[in-house]
Amino acid sequence: MALANAEVQPRPKAKIKKAPFKPATPEVTPPEESVLEIGETYLEETRQTVSNRVLRLADKVDSLFGDRRADDRKNTSTLRVGQTFFVKDGTTGADDIEATLNLYLPNLQRVQEKVTDTLMSVAREDTDVTEVDPEKFNKESQWDLNQESGVVIANPINYFGRLRLRRDWLLGKFVHSFYEQVGWSKRNEWEEVTSLTSDYALTRDLLFRFINEKYWAMTNNGLSSAHGPSLLQQISETSAISYDLRYNTIYEDYTFYSNRVSLGSVYRRELPLKWIFLEVHPEIAWERETNFRALYNLYIKFEFVFGKI
Repeated sequence: MALANAEVQPRPKAKIKKAPFKPATPEVTPPEESVLEIGETYLEETRQTVSNRVLRLADKVDSLFGDRRADDRKNTSTLRVGQTFFVKDGTTGADDIEATLNLYLPNLQRVQEKVTDTLMSVAREDTDVTEVDPEKFNKESQWDLNQESGVVIANPINYFGRLRLRRDWLLGKFVHSFYEQVGWSKRNEWEEVTSLTSDYALTRDLLFRFINEKYWAMTNNGLSSAHGPSLLQQISETSAISYDLRYNTIYEDYTFYSNRVSLGSVYRRELPLKWIFLEVHPEIAWERETNFRALYNLYIKFEFVFGKI
């Protein structure tokens, strides 16, 4: 009974050790890319893709149309032999047979194999996956020096030689091609041509082009120019068509005069024999010599190309 009446002693409270106070570290959220940075990245990628597209398309249509620009880009010489048959304002005829050799020469500073190989590989891509940096392209692009010589089989025979300096620039969505050419021929003697062509790819197969050219007959004291837009469409790997508007001027008596306006189309295709091309060119022209009445012309050209790549 004494045990039952014994006073129950309370248990001592356990001491709780408090951890030292540490201030809470705020959670750091990684900074999100700003809308401006996202927009700049998108625009840069888009610009490079568009640059690739215009280079690829311009090179392809120039190759199909037999343009000097395509010949100048090649690392091999190209021989072209062609003749044009025509119907001009109801009168039929044919031009003299002409043979030209475009000879590839080394760059003025060094052999530019690196730039040429890069340009050709990019331009011939079937897709737009490969990107081109315009700033890098313009930095590596150099002046190309090309020589062209030929003979026109006529009576008397006319032979000629030309030296051409060329360079391309990528500016925004446009590729600009400039060349300066000086030549001599037996018929016209010394001549000079300055040309600036601007290209913009509307789609994968449709190219907008604007041409400005100045022609100076140095020996014969003649000066003229040609300006106008074109739409060039690649139909297939072996054919293309262009729609052209041209305005030509002539300089006489210290004044520029309108000399010719033409609206036409050129269809060109490679025949089954891969070194033969057919070109059909209908046009309507208004010329100063005929008091600008409408002239309906048709040109058909056969051209044999050797050495193309």
